[in-house]
Amino acid sequence: MEFRVRHFWRAITVRGWFDQVDGDGTVRPDGTVTGQLVMQAASLNTKNKQRDRHLRSADFFDAGQHPRVVVTVQQAALGPDGRLTGEGTLEAAGITEPLRLTADVVDGGNH
Repeated sequence: MEFRVRHFWRAITVRGWFDQVDGDGTVRPDGTVTGQLVMQAASLNTKNKQRDRHLRSADFFDAGQHPRVVVTVQQAALGPDGRLTGEGTLEAAGITEPLRLTADVVDGGNH
């Protein structure tokens, strides 16, 4: 799962991914989506070893004490622009927060 986060007063975008991701989802007949993604916090990768160690530390994800990052999608729908928008929760470092999300739908193919 790839992500982008704006950093430093929204001047820099940090890109990265989690190498270990699992999850499931349901698309209802009306096109709405629910589901859950579970990422292993220790698998975070931004191609910067020092930053990755810091993000895995107790300052951020606290991967040693909280090994999973969980995104639960309670409702989402495909918009006219082809992007998925929705609401749910983000659980990381033992804290659960409400989440508004926008995702690009990509065919992952057969890997």
